[in-house]
Amino acid sequence: MSDPRRDLQVIAADAALVLTACYALLLGAVVVGGPLGNADIPAWFYLLLPAPALAFVPSAVAAIGVHRTDDPVRVAALWRRSLVLAGLGWAGTIALIAVRAAS
Repeated sequence: MSDPRRDLQVIAADAALVLTACYALLLGAVVVGGPLGNADIPAWFYLLLPAPALAFVPSAVAAIGVHRTDDPVRVAALWRRSLVLAGLGWAGTIALIAVRAAS
């Protein structure tokens, strides 16, 4: 029998991993597309682009921890951490894109 609470915690951790993967795709697209001349990207944007990774990396580590452990107390802390940090990472990514669009 499956525990519904545990299933939702795993789904939340999966959502954090999906957000992290989307950021990685965005990062790759900017790093590859910018030098090829497909976009006019200033140097300061390249310097600030890795900043959201400060939230995404711990988010992914926590999400992987949710999948690796069976301890309900640890899972309860890890899934929240993974989802909150992924949300902060996306907030930083969106803010960075908004600043770039405004300039």
